[in-house]
Amino acid sequence: MRTWWHGELTGTGHGLVLLPSPLAGPRPRVLVEPGRPILLVYPVPMPRRAASAGVDSLGRLLGATRALVLRRLADDGGLTTTVLARAVGISLSSTSEHATALRSAGLIASERDGGAVRHHLTPLGAHLLGAGSEASVSDLSAACPSAGQAAGRPPGLP
Repeated sequence: MRTWWHGELTGTGHGLVLLPSPLAGPRPRVLVEPGRPILLVYPVPMPRRAASAGVDSLGRLLGATRALVLRRLADDGGLTTTVLARAVGISLSSTSEHATALRSAGLIASERDGGAVRHHLTPLGAHLLGAGSEASVSDLSAACPSAGQAAGRPPGLP
């Protein structure tokens, strides 16, 4: 292995931590401190994006994480906030914030299920994801909540 320096290294007795990094430079780096594990940072290629910014228009519109939350609900159906957080790989509080924003936009609906809250797509959310791409404009307008409904007011109130 080519490194910045050559020599022998004795262990510290506390193990070895391997850390891949796309920003490490062309050669591995080693950090040794007494009483701590040896740290070996080695170069790896920069990860590729799952979809380019031009292709993922939903991610550009909603934000990548919020679009992922919406897509996960489409794939898996109704999920609790906890299960959705694990599925997407974000914190529980962040999942709750994303769900609140999606619910306010009328893209998901949420309901209490005992001590948990279960989220699922609305017809508008499904249409946005392309599941209802054959629907007409009148079908879409019927699926869209009014501004009052999106704000949480019952139908018929201004």
